[in-house]
Amino acid sequence: MGQHEAKAEKTDNDSGVVVVTGMQRRPVRIPRLFWLILVIVLVGSTVGGAYIWLGGKNDLSHQAESNPGLKAVLNDKSLTTSQRYNTLIQQGNYTGAELILKDQLAQAKNDSEKVNNYVLLALDATQAKDYNAAVGYANKALAINPKSDDAFNAQARNAFAQGDKQSAKSYWLRAINSLDKSAPQYDILLQGYNTNIKELGI
Repeated sequence: MGQHEAKAEKTDNDSGVVVVTGMQRRPVRIPRLFWLILVIVLVGSTVGGAYIWLGGKNDLSHQAESNPGLKAVLNDKSLTTSQRYNTLIQQGNYTGAELILKDQLAQAKNDSEKVNNYVLLALDATQAKDYNAAVGYANKALAINPKSDDAFNAQARNAFAQGDKQSAKSYWLRAINSLDKSAPQYDILLQGYNTNIKELGI
């Protein structure tokens, strides 16, 4: 290759980066600031959007800037998280409700809280007619607790909202069968199931 042949690898003492020079080109020097910024971006992308880089704002508060309804309930310090969520649902502000739930999910301390938030996200998505998202959230709940009657119920509601009564019936049955017959909610769920089946003519 003659004089165009690549030269041996060389270590840049300033950056600690190994570069290859060739074709009579000068060594490439990559500033340390570049690597620092890269690390910050990569680490920042893994925190689930909890903070907005450089702005330092909580993601929920940041999102509220473009969602007046969400901003209003967040500013009302007399409301609990559940009350804020219910208020947004009543207003039909499903985007705001979803952000409330995702914020709670990020703070979940155990699997039970995670399942509960995924179920609520599934129900919220169904009301927003985002049926695929609803299925995804319900499946995430079931991945944590395969016997979650609430998750099966969420799937049933999602199927029913799309007019798929047979699938809804199947999910309701799975919700009932996931419970021990001695469980307090077993009789309530069974009675509700029988009433629904009768009224819907399934």
